[in-house]
Formats: sequence, C-alpha cells, structure tokens
Amino acid sequence: MNKDEFDRLIQQHQGIIWKVCRAFARNREDQKDLFQEILYNLWKGRTTFSGNSKITTWIYRVSFNRAIDYSRKKRVQTTELDESTMLSPNKHKAEYDIEALYIAISRLNPVDRSIIILYLDKYSYKEIAEITGLSEKNVSVKLVRIKEKLKDQYLKLTKTPQL
Repeated sequence: MNKDEFDRLIQQHQGIIWKVCRAFARNREDQKDLFQEILYNLWKGRTTFSGNSKITTWIYRVSFNRAIDYSRKKRVQTTELDESTMLSPNKHKAEYDIEALYIAISRLNPVDRSIIILYLDKYSYKEIAEITGLSEKNVSVKLVRIKEKLKDQYLKLTKTPQL
C-alpha cells in the first residue's frame, strides 16, 4: 500500500480511530497524541496486512492494541474522562447523554472498552471475537456484564440531585 492509498484508507476510516482515542484518552490533546501513535502503527504495519480479514478489523485491532499500550504507559489515570468539564448542564440533552456514555465507557477496563465500542458499531460477536482474540461465548458473557456496568454508571452520572 503506497502513501496515497494509505491516506485514502485513513480518510475513509478515521472515525474508527477517533472513537478508540476518545474511549482511551483523557482529553483532546491526549486523544490527538494517541491518534498519531495509531496512525504511525498502521503505517508501519501496512505491509504486513494480508487481507485475510476486513480492513476495518485490522484498523480496530491495531487501534485497540496501541490504545491499551498507551493507557498502560500513562501512570496517572488517563482513561477516565474528566466529568467536571464533560458533563456541563448547558449541553443539549443528546450531547449530555453521549458524554455521560463516554465517561461510563472510560471507567471500564481496556478489554471491556474494546468490546463495547465494537458492539456499538454493530459488529457481530464473531467479528468482536476475531478482533479481540476472545471466544464468541466469552464476548457474549462479557457483553451482558458490560451493559449492566454501563447502565449503573450512566444512571449515576445522569441522575439529578434532589432538592
């Protein structure tokens, strides 16, 4: 894959990378740094992509692996989003709900974060298993637990204080 092909590929699928960055990095600057690191890893690995899987599967796998390494590298807790700046009551309801969901996702462990992002992108259990290296059954069990965790976190984040 030459530079022009790579640029087109990234242009077409950058949403995947930004979604991973948003779930794994604390703020916009960290997200931009992680995005660049993922691009670098994709560029380095472009010659080893065999085409045995979908290109999006490969992009997700590289993105998740780099994001997990990135979050481990950061000794401070960079994976949890800052609620005070994210959950502003001045945001529209839909924006507020999305930010609350991202905060809840950021509180999951890295593998669970990867699974839920893929699930929200409508990947099948088989595809999620292929990308994460888990069995389909394990993905199924984990998703039940992840949804419960997210529901609890979301409700805690969005409940309004009683006066």
